Amino acid sequence: MQRRAFLASVGIAGGALAAGCAPRSNPTYPIQTGELFEGIGPYPSGVGSGDPTPDSVLLWTRAHPERDTGQGLLLTTEVSTSPQFGVGQIIAELPALATAQRDHCVTINVTGLQPATTYWYRFRYDGLTSPTGRTRTSPIGGVDRLRLAAFSCQRYTHGFYTAHSDLAGLAEDPSTDLDLVLCLGDYVYETGYADRVYIPGR
Repeated sequence: MQRRAFLASVGIAGGALAAGCAPRSNPTYPIQTGELFEGIGPYPSGVGSGDPTPDSVLLWTRAHPERDTGQGLLLTTEVSTSPQFGVGQIIAELPALATAQRDHCVTINVTGLQPATTYWYRFRYDGLTSPTGRTRTSPIGGVDRLRLAAFSCQRYTHGFYTAHSDLAGLAEDPSTDLDLVLCLGDYVYETGYADRVYIPGR
């Protein structure tokens, strides 16, 4: 193939590719804003934990930036052996600075924990307390049983995620409680621009 013919064919293909990536002409469904999309007060992304070892676990949250006057927000991370966080139950109180450079996210590595043990944790600053999270350290050596659960795509506008509710409900019963929950990542969508994003009826 001659150079001129090759460049011409590439130009045609490129035009087709660009057209395929262009926004769709058909209208999209509007997203209804409101409480459905509101975060949890001063901790808009909730809390999370991960990377458990027999004696440590990572804890995470994001503080709302509106209270930051430029110096960051000093959070206290509390870890407890009980969800009540009563006297004698809090085993760790660790500082964490949430700054704009990290989008006011903090990650704390809590060490000195017991293996195969459930802990509860929360974050506090300016008298504002986060939702309480629950985490569990991994066991040492071999175990007779290990309960795992997995989830992947969370395309919020297209589902009610009752499976997530059921997953959380398993923790209410010791006979069905889980040792580890795995997030397998998100799908690579083959659909076009916005895929007609909608909420009503999902």
